Amino acid sequence: MANVSIEGLENVVKQLDSMVRGVDEAEDEILTTVGKLGVSTWREAMTASTSSTTGELRKSIRASKKKKQHAVDIAPSGYRKKKDGTRGGSYAAAVFSWNYGTSKWPGSHFLKRAEEKISREVGDVCEKILDKYIK
Repeated sequence: MANVSIEGLENVVKQLDSMVRGVDEAEDEILTTVGKLGVSTWREAMTASTSSTTGELRKSIRASKKKKQHAVDIAPSGYRKKKDGTRGGSYAAAVFSWNYGTSKWPGSHFLKRAEEKISREVGDVCEKILDKYIK
């Protein structure tokens, strides 16, 4: 039987391994950056679409990374508190009503404007981060 030995294969494996770790780090940074961008854009759109003075609803907007799906969820979290201290409706329901409206008043559709702005900016953000890790 002939034996084949390849010199330097360990170095190739190490380089490939470091590239994979670099991809994971880039993905984590992209998800974090896009999440922050999404939260700030949602909050700006909410501020522009209302004259509400309380910031509770805007402060409830959070980004949560879903690493297995390679995605970021941006949504309100928590519940409103009534004046007597009891728990009221969820912030998610309030945002839904505010965006789409109810039978008594039309919605502001602020999420559509926020989504359009995010989609324009997210490509540039991802490109900058990937360039940093590729070079």
